[in-house]
Amino acid sequence: MAPATVTSILFGVVAVVFVLYRQLRTRQLTSTRVARVPLITAVIGIVETIVYVQGGGPIQIGHVVAIAVGMVIAAALAYPRAMTIKVWQDAQGVWFGQGTIRTIMMWIVTIGAHIGISLLIPPLFGEQGTATGGLESATLMLFIAVSVGLQGYFGADRLSRHQARARVPA
Repeated sequence: MAPATVTSILFGVVAVVFVLYRQLRTRQLTSTRVARVPLITAVIGIVETIVYVQGGGPIQIGHVVAIAVGMVIAAALAYPRAMTIKVWQDAQGVWFGQGTIRTIMMWIVTIGAHIGISLLIPPLFGEQGTATGGLESATLMLFIAVSVGLQGYFGADRLSRHQARARVPA
């Protein structure tokens, strides 16, 4: 396995563990901090992709299609996953959120979809599918960035709706 592939896989595993940890932690919610983790993850993904391409890694149409489909799936699963986050307001009026077991199950589905797409779509184009190397591994951090970023966006929108309902006098 090429060193760039090992690095991509390592970054991916660390990112997934970090995301799952953050999902299960009780955190104060604000609508202004949703871009930090997705932005950092996207930068890492862009760098990994550039390193892969500059290293002469093969770029085949089936793998590019798999990545595009994967990004659509990452985006599509972000909304239902955001709806699994438990949101509440404490006695001081501070809003909190915490992922649930359903959130983790949705993450398993999301990562499973990425792996499945990486294995199943390239063969439709006569190419070998792979989940642990190649362009799909190099772009895994971009996949995570899209998914986390949109989940954060949908979560911030949900928080705004909760806050608006809390301000309406009973």
